[in-house]
Amino acid sequence: MVRRIDDAIWARRIDDGDMQVAFAQSNLAERAKTWALGLKLHDPYAFGPLEVFQVAAQTNV
Repeated sequence: MVRRIDDAIWARRIDDGDMQVAFAQSNLAERAKTWALGLKLHDPYAFGPLEVFQVAAQTNV
């Protein structure tokens, strides 16, 4: 999954870190999307750079 998201971000030329995380979140499956949105509800800054989000998503979902 991480490689596909990285490729899609690169293809769309998304340079802004916050936009990269938002894009990655928008491509999550149902359970993972629920997890990520719940975490952000409690802490809007829960995910820093894309790499932090990717590691968190892989280990928690």
